[in-house]
Amino acid sequence: MAGVLLLGAFGGIASAVASPPPRVAIVVLPRATTVGELGRIPGMGLGLMSAAIGRPPAAQTYVDVSQGNRLSPSLYSGLLPKPALVGAPGSARRVNVLGWPRIAARAAGAPSELTPGLLASSLEQAGIPVRAATTAKPALMAADEQGHLASDAGCATSLCPGLTVTQATLGELHGLINGLREGDLVVAFSAPRSAKNHELAVGIAGAGFDGQLTSESTHTGGLVLSTDLAPTILRRFGVAVPAAVAGQPVTTDDSPDAGALEDLDTRLAQIAPRRHTVIGVNLMIWVLAALAGAAIWRRRGLRLVIPLLAGTLAFAPFMMLVAPAFEPSELVERLMVGAGSPALAALALALAGPWGALAIG
Repeated sequence: MAGVLLLGAFGGIASAVASPPPRVAIVVLPRATTVGELGRIPGMGLGLMSAAIGRPPAAQTYVDVSQGNRLSPSLYSGLLPKPALVGAPGSARRVNVLGWPRIAARAAGAPSELTPGLLASSLEQAGIPVRAATTAKPALMAADEQGHLASDAGCATSLCPGLTVTQATLGELHGLINGLREGDLVVAFSAPRSAKNHELAVGIAGAGFDGQLTSESTHTGGLVLSTDLAPTILRRFGVAVPAAVAGQPVTTDDSPDAGALEDLDTRLAQIAPRRHTVIGVNLMIWVLAALAGAAIWRRRGLRLVIPLLAGTLAFAPFMMLVAPAFEPSELVERLMVGAGSPALAALALALAGPWGALAIG
C-alpha cells in the first residue's frame, strides 16, 4: 500500500513538472503595425480587432479589455478620467492607478454591468499572478478592481508565470513567441489610435491559434472585439468567465490570409464615414415617401404605407451588411440600401402579409 501511495505521489509530481501552468502575455505593438507584418511571424493566428465603439481615447480600449465589456461613449456620464500610474517600475512592486476610483464610478453609472479590472481580479482570486511590465497606458489592462497592479520590468522581454501586460517591438514579439511552451499564449495587437474608430491588427500565438481569428461576438471571419480578449485569457487559465464579461472567446476558422484581412480592414474603415449618408439620408427619404403616400391615399394608404415602412426598417440592417460585401462606391451603396430595403419589404408583404414580413425581416 505504501508503495502504491509513493508511486502515486511521484506520478503527481511528474505530471506537475510535465505540465507547468500557462504563461500568457498581452503585448501592445507600435501603432503602425499591420496585419501583414504580424503574418510574417510563424505560428501566429491573424485577425482584426475592433478597438472600441465610437471615438473614445486610447485608454478606453485598455479599460474595456480589463472589464471584458464596452459601451458607446455617449452612454457614459462624462469623459474617461486621464489615468496615470503612481510609482516607478520595480521588481514585483505594487502600483496604484491614479484616477481609478473615478473610472470605476463612471462605469458604475453606465446602463450596463461594467467592472473595470475584472480580468485581473478574476485571475488573482484564482491564485494566478498578474503584472505589468510597462508604466504606459497599456498597464491599465493589468489593474484589478481596486486599481492596483504589480509592476515587474523583468517580464518585458520574457514570459513570466501568470498574465503579463507589456509593450514590445515586432522583433521582441518574435522572441517571446520563440520561447512559447505548451499551454502558453501571446496576444499581440497594435496600439489603438486616439479618437479614431478603426480596426487594429491582432495576432495570437499558442496552441489552437494557427488560423484566422474570429469569435461569436462578430460571427465574421477575421474580426474580433477588444472585449473578446478577457474570456480568451480566462479560458486559457481554466478560470470561469464572470457574467459581467460580454465578450466571447476567440477561436480560429480558416487559414490566415493577410491580404484578405487588409481588404476587410479597408472595407470596415469605410462603413463609419458612410453611416450618416447611407442610413440617415435613406431614412429621411423613406419617412418622407411614407408621409406622401399617406397624404395621397389617406386611410387606405396608411394600411399599406405603415407595414411597408416597418418592413423597410426591419430589412435595412440586413442590406447594410450585404451591400459592403460588393465594395461599392458610397452612392451605389446608398442606392442599394435605399432601394433594396423597401423592395425586400414589399416582396415579404406580398408573400407573408404584414406580420409575416416583420418576422422575416
